[in-house]
Amino acid sequence: MINIYDANTTDFGNNGLAVLNEAKLCVSTYEMNKTRSLELEYPIDKRGKYLNIVGLNIIRAGGQLYRIPLQNNIQSDGCTVTVTANHIFYDLNNDFNEDTRAENKSVTDALKIAIAINPKFGVGTCDNLGLNTAYFVSESPTAGIYNKILPLWKGELDCNNFIISVKSRLGKDTGRLISYGKDIDGFTQHLDWSNVATRIKVTGKDGAKIDLVNGGSSYLVSPLVNNYPFIITKEIKFDQIEDATELKNAGLALWGTIDKPTVNYTINFIDLSKTIEYAKFKDLLFWEMGDSVIIRHKIFKVDLTARVIKIKKNEITGVIEEIELGQFKDNISDRFNQMDSNIAYNQAAIVETKADLATTKTTVFQNEEEIRLSAIAVDDLTGRVDDAELLITAKAITSTVRTSQEYIDDLGEKITEEQSSTIAQTAANVKIGFNKISNIVNVDELGITVSHAGEDYTHMGADGFKKHVGSTNMDYNYLLFKGFVSNVESLSTVRIQLPSEFIGKNYLLSWWTGNIFPANPTDLLFSANAEMTAENRAEGWFEVKANMLVRNPETEGAPDWRGSMNILYRVTA
Repeated sequence: MINIYDANTTDFGNNGLAVLNEAKLCVSTYEMNKTRSLELEYPIDKRGKYLNIVGLNIIRAGGQLYRIPLQNNIQSDGCTVTVTANHIFYDLNNDFNEDTRAENKSVTDALKIAIAINPKFGVGTCDNLGLNTAYFVSESPTAGIYNKILPLWKGELDCNNFIISVKSRLGKDTGRLISYGKDIDGFTQHLDWSNVATRIKVTGKDGAKIDLVNGGSSYLVSPLVNNYPFIITKEIKFDQIEDATELKNAGLALWGTIDKPTVNYTINFIDLSKTIEYAKFKDLLFWEMGDSVIIRHKIFKVDLTARVIKIKKNEITGVIEEIELGQFKDNISDRFNQMDSNIAYNQAAIVETKADLATTKTTVFQNEEEIRLSAIAVDDLTGRVDDAELLITAKAITSTVRTSQEYIDDLGEKITEEQSSTIAQTAANVKIGFNKISNIVNVDELGITVSHAGEDYTHMGADGFKKHVGSTNMDYNYLLFKGFVSNVESLSTVRIQLPSEFIGKNYLLSWWTGNIFPANPTDLLFSANAEMTAENRAEGWFEVKANMLVRNPETEGAPDWRGSMNILYRVTA
């Protein structure tokens, strides 16, 4: 439920000025140790609820309070009102500490001192982060928390409305392993290689070096050096260390951190739900801020630890729409002083193949009947590939890689002039053929069919993608769609049209009630449900009826049907 309250409200145990049950958009954004806000879009309704959306009033959504900062932050296009509100924690921006000091204090005491100027706020349970000292001089409590408490006590901020606490870390270690090796719709990857080093020159106080304890070398090499296309060298300085052994150990301790890129993954569940990979990631919908995961990057062969550092949640449906996985702790890039000038490093693109590949001699031949391209391997590739040829004629396109006379003989037995497409790629690797070369893959005017064991097969054609199970004579189309209908009045029926992909298919449908919105703030809920009243699978639609029974204890002796609700549904095929 989404409510709006007067700016001076202190008791939020009621519905406030209005229940905003017709919101078109209500999305909260929570970013670890940074910002927390709410975006609301509301129609200019006949009841005039939109008139309560004014500067400094408070919105409650998802159990959290958000204050509308200023009137000029409210935008209207004549049909809707849009506002971005800040979490109630940022009320502390309006307070000012002249000179308040926390000397040799726990993080709990430091928080109490920083926010003492505003009695509305309190301190919750904090972790034991040791003792430290912070001076809050000529700054707001929020500035003191962000700039002093969090970096000095090395904690993570947890705000539950007016209660503030600091933990050693938010979330839990899920033990979840995600393998990432290709682009997936809804799964956006950002890797920052700018601070990566696979070889470091370690120096200490007054130019101290590690040569005497490191076999005469000033450099340390990462165990992951062979996972990258070239060596990346940087200098690391430890200005407080002068002992050579201690200096070397400090450098070795950096492996596992500086030899891996900084990683961020944004997962948009709306886009991801439309892909077959959705099942692999849908458990992330139930993760919380700070939860950690291991991402195994298949291309670069490294395991990267990432945490949930940002969450976007639809407060109308209560469903997370987007999360960001990243490495929250700052990297040690401030220790990097220089990079050897002999390293050519392109930060915009990482080459995925080794740089020591031998060159090949390529020849292109063309006449009126055919185009022939051949590549003859030279130098150290001779043992792997003898020659390759791409032949294009009016009748066929043939691609062949030859490695031995036996393999050529084998192809000769299978490939004839009548066959229109052939791909051969090393004797021990891949051979794909069509038109009786292989009876596993079949291509015809209906599409592509891949046979499995028994009578099972997978087919892809103009009607989509499906797997057929012969033992049960069932088809599975790998389709999933989720949706919802907002503000359905009690006893009214709404027809829902499914996407065209589901029309005529044997799909599985489920539906349930979402948020409910009593017509009056004093109404007590007796029951709320949604029932299917009609369905047409041939046309891909169904109808559901909203049933909401409430009673006003002040004016009614018996319950009545009124109010509205959101109805959510999911369909799979």
